Amino acid sequence: MKKIVILVIIIICAWTAFQKGMESGKEKKKQEDYKKIEQVQTAMEKLAKTSATAAFGNENQWYVFDVRMMKEEGSGDHAFYQALKAELGEDFDSQLSNGDYIFAGVMPHLGSYRIYAGNPESEENMIYPDWNYSKLQSKE
Repeated sequence: MKKIVILVIIIICAWTAFQKGMESGKEKKKQEDYKKIEQVQTAMEKLAKTSATAAFGNENQWYVFDVRMMKEEGSGDHAFYQALKAELGEDFDSQLSNGDYIFAGVMPHLGSYRIYAGNPESEENMIYPDWNYSKLQSKE
Protein backbone atom coordinates (compact mmCIF):
# COMPACT_ATOMS: atom_id res chain seq x y z
CA MET A 1 0.00 0.00 0.00
CA LYS A 2 2.87 2.37 0.83
CA LYS A 3 4.37 1.80 -2.64
CA ILE A 4 1.06 2.69 -4.31
CA VAL A 5 0.77 5.95 -2.33
CA ILE A 6 4.36 6.87 -3.22
CA LEU A 7 3.72 6.01 -6.87
CA VAL A 8 0.56 8.17 -6.93
CA ILE A 9 2.46 11.09 -5.36
CA ILE A 10 5.23 10.76 -7.96
CA ILE A 11 2.68 10.67 -10.79
CA ILE A 12 0.90 13.77 -9.44
CA CYS A 13 4.20 15.66 -9.12
CA ALA A 14 5.26 14.65 -12.64
CA TRP A 15 1.88 15.70 -14.08
CA THR A 16 2.05 19.06 -12.31
CA ALA A 17 5.58 19.67 -13.59
CA PHE A 18 4.47 18.72 -17.11
CA GLN A 19 1.51 21.12 -16.98
CA LYS A 20 3.72 23.98 -15.76
CA GLY A 21 6.17 23.25 -18.58
CA MET A 22 3.36 23.36 -21.15
CA GLU A 23 2.06 26.69 -19.79
CA SER A 24 5.58 28.10 -19.80
CA GLY A 25 6.02 27.04 -23.44
CA LYS A 26 2.75 28.68 -24.45
CA GLU A 27 3.72 31.88 -22.66
CA LYS A 28 7.12 31.87 -24.37
CA LYS A 29 5.47 31.50 -27.81
CA LYS A 30 3.05 34.31 -26.99
CA GLN A 31 5.95 36.59 -26.01
CA GLU A 32 7.72 35.73 -29.27
CA ASP A 33 4.54 36.65 -31.17
CA TYR A 34 4.37 40.02 -29.39
CA LYS A 35 8.03 40.62 -30.22
CA LYS A 36 7.42 39.95 -33.94
CA ILE A 37 4.42 42.25 -33.97
CA GLU A 38 6.40 45.00 -32.21
CA GLN A 39 9.25 44.62 -34.72
CA VAL A 40 6.87 45.03 -37.66
CA GLN A 41 5.16 47.97 -35.95
CA THR A 42 8.48 49.71 -35.32
CA ALA A 43 9.60 49.13 -38.90
CA MET A 44 6.31 50.36 -40.36
CA GLU A 45 6.34 53.41 -38.08
CA LYS A 46 9.70 54.38 -39.59
CA LEU A 47 8.97 53.47 -43.19
CA ALA A 48 5.41 54.80 -43.54
CA LYS A 49 6.69 58.37 -43.56
CA THR A 50 9.69 57.85 -45.84
CA SER A 51 10.13 58.21 -49.57
CA ALA A 52 10.32 54.42 -49.86
CA THR A 53 6.52 54.33 -49.92
CA ALA A 54 6.54 56.37 -53.14
CA ALA A 55 7.61 53.15 -54.87
CA PHE A 56 4.00 51.96 -54.60
CA GLY A 57 2.76 54.51 -57.11
CA ASN A 58 -0.66 55.91 -56.20
CA GLU A 59 -0.10 57.66 -52.88
CA ASN A 60 -3.82 57.91 -52.10
CA GLN A 61 -4.41 54.17 -51.94
CA TRP A 62 -3.90 51.55 -49.24
CA TYR A 63 -1.28 48.95 -50.15
CA VAL A 64 -1.64 45.82 -48.03
CA PHE A 65 0.97 43.10 -48.37
CA ASP A 66 2.22 39.94 -46.74
CA VAL A 67 5.43 40.76 -44.84
CA ARG A 68 6.97 37.63 -46.42
CA MET A 69 6.97 39.60 -49.71
CA MET A 70 10.24 41.22 -48.72
CA LYS A 71 11.90 37.82 -49.25
CA GLU A 72 10.20 37.01 -52.56
CA GLU A 73 12.11 36.85 -55.82
CA GLY A 74 11.97 40.21 -57.55
CA SER A 75 11.06 42.19 -54.43
CA GLY A 76 14.69 43.28 -54.13
CA ASP A 77 14.04 45.82 -56.87
CA HIS A 78 11.26 47.50 -54.88
CA ALA A 79 12.57 50.28 -52.63
CA PHE A 80 9.97 49.72 -49.92
CA TYR A 81 10.66 45.99 -49.60
CA GLN A 82 14.40 46.68 -49.53
CA ALA A 83 13.89 49.15 -46.69
CA LEU A 84 11.59 46.74 -44.84
CA LYS A 85 14.14 43.94 -45.16
CA ALA A 86 16.83 46.30 -43.84
CA GLU A 87 14.63 47.14 -40.82
CA LEU A 88 13.47 43.60 -39.98
CA GLY A 89 16.49 41.62 -41.05
CA GLU A 90 17.05 39.02 -43.73
CA ASP A 91 15.88 36.11 -41.56
CA PHE A 92 12.71 37.67 -40.09
CA ASP A 93 9.92 35.10 -39.69
CA SER A 94 6.50 36.71 -39.96
CA GLN A 95 4.53 33.62 -38.94
CA LEU A 96 2.89 33.69 -35.52
CA SER A 97 2.74 30.62 -33.30
CA ASN A 98 -0.89 29.99 -34.29
CA GLY A 99 0.07 29.76 -37.98
CA ASP A 100 -1.18 33.20 -39.07
CA TYR A 101 1.16 35.45 -41.01
CA ILE A 102 1.66 39.15 -40.39
CA PHE A 103 0.40 41.55 -43.05
CA ALA A 104 1.07 45.27 -43.22
CA GLY A 105 -0.65 48.07 -45.04
CA VAL A 106 0.52 51.55 -45.88
CA MET A 107 -1.10 54.67 -47.33
CA PRO A 108 1.82 56.77 -48.58
CA HIS A 109 -0.02 60.11 -48.77
CA LEU A 110 -1.00 60.05 -45.10
CA GLY A 111 2.08 58.22 -43.85
CA SER A 112 -0.34 55.78 -42.19
CA TYR A 113 0.07 52.09 -41.68
CA ARG A 114 -1.89 49.10 -40.44
CA ILE A 115 -0.92 45.65 -39.22
CA TYR A 116 -2.96 42.47 -39.53
CA ALA A 117 -2.51 38.81 -38.67
CA GLY A 118 -4.21 36.31 -40.90
CA ASN A 119 -6.59 37.55 -43.57
CA PRO A 120 -6.07 41.32 -43.97
CA GLU A 121 -9.45 41.70 -45.66
CA SER A 122 -11.18 41.20 -42.31
CA GLU A 123 -11.17 43.99 -39.74
CA GLU A 124 -11.33 41.24 -37.10
CA ASN A 125 -7.69 40.46 -37.89
CA MET A 126 -6.39 44.00 -37.34
CA ILE A 127 -3.62 44.39 -34.80
CA TYR A 128 -2.73 48.04 -35.33
CA PRO A 129 -4.06 50.74 -34.93
CA ASP A 130 -6.99 48.92 -33.28
CA TRP A 131 -6.40 45.52 -31.72
CA ASN A 132 -9.33 43.46 -33.01
CA TYR A 133 -7.36 40.21 -33.31
CA SER A 134 -9.02 37.65 -31.03
CA LYS A 135 -6.48 34.84 -31.50
CA LEU A 136 -3.95 36.72 -29.37
CA GLN A 137 -4.89 39.05 -26.55
CA SER A 138 -3.63 42.58 -26.65
CA LYS A 139 -0.56 43.11 -24.51
CA GLU A 140 -2.15 46.15 -22.88
